[in-house]
Amino acid sequence: MVIPVVNTTDIQFINVAGQGDMHYMADFPYGLALLTAYMREQGLRTLLLQYPTWLKDEYIGPILDSPAHVYGFQVNFENYPDIIELIQIIKEHHPNAKFVYGGPFVVSLYEEILKNDRYVDAVVLGEGEYTSVELVNSLKADDPDWKSINGLAWVDDNGEIVVNDHRNSIPNMDAMPFASRDGVKDGVYDIEGKYLHDIRITTSRGCTSNCTFCAVNLSSTWQRAKRWRSRSAVNVVDEIEDLVNKYNVKLINLQDSAFDEPGRFYAKRTREFCEEILNRNLEISMKAYFRAHAVKFDEESIDLYKLYKEAGIDVIICGFEAGSDFELDLYRKDATLEDNYRCYKTLNDMDLFFVHNGFIMYGPYSNEHTLRSNVKFLGDNGLCAVYDNISSALILTPGAAIYDTMLEEGRILPRENFWETPSYLFDNELTLQLAQHYQILMEVYPHLKEGNFLVREVQNTISRLKNKMNKKIAIACSDEFEEFKNVFARRRNELNQLGSLGFVENLDRAIKDGWKADLINSSDPYFGHDWEVALDAIRASHDHLIKTIESKGFGLGGVVFVPEATQREQRTDDLVEMAFVDKGESFH
Repeated sequence: MVIPVVNTTDIQFINVAGQGDMHYMADFPYGLALLTAYMREQGLRTLLLQYPTWLKDEYIGPILDSPAHVYGFQVNFENYPDIIELIQIIKEHHPNAKFVYGGPFVVSLYEEILKNDRYVDAVVLGEGEYTSVELVNSLKADDPDWKSINGLAWVDDNGEIVVNDHRNSIPNMDAMPFASRDGVKDGVYDIEGKYLHDIRITTSRGCTSNCTFCAVNLSSTWQRAKRWRSRSAVNVVDEIEDLVNKYNVKLINLQDSAFDEPGRFYAKRTREFCEEILNRNLEISMKAYFRAHAVKFDEESIDLYKLYKEAGIDVIICGFEAGSDFELDLYRKDATLEDNYRCYKTLNDMDLFFVHNGFIMYGPYSNEHTLRSNVKFLGDNGLCAVYDNISSALILTPGAAIYDTMLEEGRILPRENFWETPSYLFDNELTLQLAQHYQILMEVYPHLKEGNFLVREVQNTISRLKNKMNKKIAIACSDEFEEFKNVFARRRNELNQLGSLGFVENLDRAIKDGWKADLINSSDPYFGHDWEVALDAIRASHDHLIKTIESKGFGLGGVVFVPEATQREQRTDDLVEMAFVDKGESFH
């Protein structure tokens, strides 16, 4: 006698993540956390579960113990094989369950997924809140036409892909519940009871820009939604205050594509946001994404940036992306090279923020001129101290404009599996040779990759100790803090010089000797022992400061970021498989 499985749950949202995609065990993708909150608000039994791929055996139990009508997954280029493996396990225990995919990458992959995936029942295109609720209710009611609801794509009995009508976008984001925060209360707290991890929040959806390497607006275009929609300042701060009061959260990660947009409307909005935080006396440290062309050097703007700091913005991330107007135009950035220089100098010289950045050293159309311009921009601003900036290559996203262009040009290399990040043809051997070299160098010198996290974390610490909520710590440890800043400044300058000079020497050698150039040996004086010594000095000084803070009875919440399960690492492409466009020309 077969005992039927009784569903104890309406839907499970499962975050399948590798060590490079998860900070800690309560670190869920914000989209899944929003979906969970809305489903629960609608009275549906909803579980939000982690499935770390390096701890599969430990986390499979809760998934199998609570059978659901629907299992939902946010798919990306990294986790898809592990999702398939997990679905196979679930189907063995619950063969009648339905499996649905969603997320920002699905819009660009759904056709390939539906053609090739025999496990998926449907794909949610666009915002998932309304679609997911209707989907679960239809399945619970045994509605045979459940696949006809708006916002789904699926495969019919003839093997044809069916795309239903789009789902209207959410008209009032303030009406939506705050994201679910499963697992936060069970996270790591310091001796003063402050939460030691960051919490993700968005103040808006969509993006006002059209960078050619990004597909973030693809979902909005498909859904016919406005490119950018915002929550009110009061609504966002209500959520932050809720996090502070419930969980004593100190670190907030504002995940908007850009918090600081150009124009008076956006300045008014961000000012209201900061003033609302100050009016409520919320003590927090925030990270936010800025646009280089939006940062101005005038009295009104400087006053606004000071307000940002007063409200708790300590880390500013700018997508500089390139050090030449040629590549900035290619990537359709709104900023010019002059904007990039002005942005970094303005924010860095204020000595209030850690100015972090995004950068693409190697792109498909890069050449000697752009590489020299890139390293000059990085070196001029001390950014060669972060090895990521020297080694980063363009990561192609299907659906992005530059991907479509390169596809038309025949520059996309064949993939063994459709979900893998595409490799591509470079214009010349010089770019390919250096891009590959700086990836390989991280295997020769592991301290290069480790140093990326260290240098960034140190700059986070410095900026946060200038946050007013940490004033007591800064005063009590003033001597150690000053010594630490001096050590870091000196060693950072050393790293920047090593990175800049080493890159230029290797560039010159590659131009002179081509593939015969011994770039490994020529890199050793720059990226080998001396780089490691500088990192060791930074680490020792930082460790001493942290121990001093703890010895004086202070907690570290709001001062440092503590990775519980894994250290986040910037994903890098496998450049070894990439090639160049042979035009019958010398790459000199």
